[in-house]
Parts: sequence; structure tokens; C-alpha cells
Amino acid sequence: MHLTIDQERMPAVSAEPIFIAQTDGKNTPEEKQAWFQLQADEAKSKGATFCRFSYDSEQEDRCLVEGWSEQPDDQGPLRWQAKADA
Repeated sequence: MHLTIDQERMPAVSAEPIFIAQTDGKNTPEEKQAWFQLQADEAKSKGATFCRFSYDSEQEDRCLVEGWSEQPDDQGPLRWQAKADA
């Protein structure tokens, strides 16, 4: 049996996440890991089944978690949020 999937007829998986969280100030690897785990649990509770975990290479204490209900074909660029002025 041979099954052919018509990619053009299949609905595209949205590249927009259903969950985004960002923080600054997580300096140690342990703090980052704990924060990432907390956010992964929160994303899962909101229906995410796939998460991307990132940190800013220029500011390593800046961390980002994005979660999708399904793993997208294209995750798109990192969705850093502008930092509010104090």
C-alpha cells in the first residue's frame, strides 16, 4: 500500500505560538533551568505540546519560551518582546 499526502491541500500549521514568556535576570544555569521548567509547565497547562527555549546571545540572562499547540513546520523568528522603560 502506498499513501501520498497532498501538502497543498493540508492546512498549514500556524507558526504563531499560543504561549510566550520572557524574563531578564536569570544569571545562573540553575535559575535559567528552573525558570524554563516553570514556563514549560505553564505552556502545557495552556495547551502547548511543543516549546522552543532560547536565550539572547548578547544578553545571556534574557530568556524566552514560546509554545505551540502543534509543532509548526516553520517556527519563525524568535519573538523577543520590547523591554518596557522604567
